Amino acid sequence: MCLAAIAFLMWLPFEAHRLGMRRWWVYAVLTVCVAFAFSFPLFLLMRERRLQQLSRAGS
Repeated sequence: MCLAAIAFLMWLPFEAHRLGMRRWWVYAVLTVCVAFAFSFPLFLLMRERRLQQLSRAGS
């Protein structure tokens, strides 16, 4: 699990900047303070919402 959390923390800033997500650092703090099992699905949910916003704005 530690390896997955480290990989997530390395991928997180790149993906968040690519999609223009603000306050991406909150997910890193949640990973360390709460749990990877909470922060990773939450980030994926918010990422999916952002992708939907971008697709609506593009069409």
